[in-house]
Amino acid sequence: MSFGKRKDDKMDALEQRYQRALEMIDEDELEGALEESRNLLAQDDQNPHFWCLEGKIRQMLGEEQAAERAFERACQLEPGMAEPQLYKAGFLIELGRY
Repeated sequence: MSFGKRKDDKMDALEQRYQRALEMIDEDELEGALEESRNLLAQDDQNPHFWCLEGKIRQMLGEEQAAERAFERACQLEPGMAEPQLYKAGFLIELGRY
């Protein structure tokens, strides 16, 4: 997954951290994944992928309000991007708010 049009060392490092957070989710290391997500957002809070990651982790932790805010932020940043819309829709369906 590429996060930007311009490829540089910072973007490479962020992509690696993002992938590590996904691995932590797969390994059920949610607190570590959340910490990584927070670090990613501290580096680039305009990246909808990072907000989706945050929402996914918060959803898995049962933090519904925080998850909804994260998915909503991702949708605001890139209204035409499918990924945030799909995560938000799945989240709302899970809550029975569809």
